[in-house]
Amino acid sequence: MGSFLTIHSHDLLILHWNHGRPVALDISVVSPLNPSTLAEAGAMIGAVLEATESRKHQANDEKCLALGNYLGPMLTKVLLFCIAGALMLGASTSATPICKTTDPQVLILGGGMSGVAAARRLYDAGVTDFVILEARDKSGGRFIAEDFFGEKDKIRAAVIRGVDLDNTGKFKTNPLWTLALDCGIHTTVISTSYDFYDASGTIVASSLDPAFINLTNRFYEALTKAKILLEKLSPEDYKDISIRAALNMSGWFPVTQLEKFVDWYNLEYSSLLPPEQVSAFGIFHDHTFADFGPYKLLINDTRGAAYLIQCIGEPFLKSQSVHLNTLVNSVEHGTECVCADVMENGNQASYCGKFAIVTFSAGVFQSGSVLYNPPLPQWKLDAYNSFSYAEKFITYIHFDQVFWDPSTTSVFPRSNYSAEVTFAPGPGYSNFMAMSIFGPNETVIASEYPEDIKRFAYEWLRKVYGANFTANITNIDIPNTFKFQELGVLVALPGTTQGTFYNVTIPLGNLYFAGDICSEYYYRFAHGAYLSGNATANALLDRMSGGGAMSNSNERAYVISFLAVLFCASL
Repeated sequence: MGSFLTIHSHDLLILHWNHGRPVALDISVVSPLNPSTLAEAGAMIGAVLEATESRKHQANDEKCLALGNYLGPMLTKVLLFCIAGALMLGASTSATPICKTTDPQVLILGGGMSGVAAARRLYDAGVTDFVILEARDKSGGRFIAEDFFGEKDKIRAAVIRGVDLDNTGKFKTNPLWTLALDCGIHTTVISTSYDFYDASGTIVASSLDPAFINLTNRFYEALTKAKILLEKLSPEDYKDISIRAALNMSGWFPVTQLEKFVDWYNLEYSSLLPPEQVSAFGIFHDHTFADFGPYKLLINDTRGAAYLIQCIGEPFLKSQSVHLNTLVNSVEHGTECVCADVMENGNQASYCGKFAIVTFSAGVFQSGSVLYNPPLPQWKLDAYNSFSYAEKFITYIHFDQVFWDPSTTSVFPRSNYSAEVTFAPGPGYSNFMAMSIFGPNETVIASEYPEDIKRFAYEWLRKVYGANFTANITNIDIPNTFKFQELGVLVALPGTTQGTFYNVTIPLGNLYFAGDICSEYYYRFAHGAYLSGNATANALLDRMSGGGAMSNSNERAYVISFLAVLFCASL
């Protein structure tokens, strides 16, 4: 306290305390009492009382502040809860889309793989009252077949990844492989043989070399170790990192040229993005080859890759259920109806249905080109923004003769950009070569002129086949003719979690979502889009049959908002 009491000889002073505070001076036991002692005692007691009272007020102030810090946000949340509840209640009871009796039960927004797959599932279940709205002049999405020098384009997503051709019985059956067989679609096994060249055109490695195979095994051991290390972390500690950081954790550091080839072949070649920009969680959650088998098949049917889509949608794609050249501009969704405002063949129109399945790509959500009323919640937009479409540019070249080994892909080293030259034989394609461009400057090739592209191709081919290379390019399809194919691959970015996949898939009232991005374990490939379309259609069928009580988020919101208003009214 800073005050001292001097007790004179033969003085006895008794202070009574209660909960740390002096409450009385018992003078009955003070005998004899020196007046100076009494005066000092009184002064000390006064100082103690003043100090303790001050501390009491300070403590009360601190408690009030702490209570305010605790209750303030809570009361703010309650207030916002009340306001939001009132607004939501008002919104739920205000004007929302009203379907006519003539409107279809289901709108399917997008006629790609997931949209057609969802429609086929509904059709097989007896729900034929649906409408497909497709922005292009044909259904198929990335499976659209385009004329290429009189031939049907065979490249756009026309690869079935994950097939057990050896019939080992260890894998599940890829649904697209089953469909390809049922539809009589011609496929060719994509070779896993790759030759890697140095800048002089000399082969320095082959994917079939024992050294390459041993390094590949080491790579996958490191990948497995990284997965185990991350899985051991608690949910609170686990934060998704890049696949490069995860591999570094497990001791994989590519240094030699061969190690860099193995690294590129297993990472950037399939993801099309540097591994520093790719989610480790996303890579670990790609179960395609583990579930379905090791082989990849190229659809090189003369009818084009789009024939697979036509086969799936054969019962309805040519009916009035499909509206082509119909671009969706906005979607209004409520508890009773979903309406889409569109531009159809240059004219404004509107389509409504009890439910809607949205199958737009992540890029459409990210661009904000389609408006939603009410707006999509931020958590769903954040989930869609967790992905990116990586691209490689493919130039198609026609030669007057076949000079390459059709079973081998050649990979050239990166200079200002790296080129992967792929040879894919098949009906009508024996003289075609597909030259793919990778790297941070892959867009450079899009601005080149035909003669520059020819010069670039000749430069590499003469390095490989020698100065006496005699084959001539008879035709070339390059980016600046607007016939190049931009092959997009969906990539999960660092920060992706399981909740990301849940959030993109969760329905919003009568608004359902499908697409390759909605398939947690197969999100990168076409079979993921197909499986997602089926899964979403099944969820909707369950809803239509009366299952999935309270699955409608608008219904939940209505109940919550109603309870919020009742709660606030009782305050």
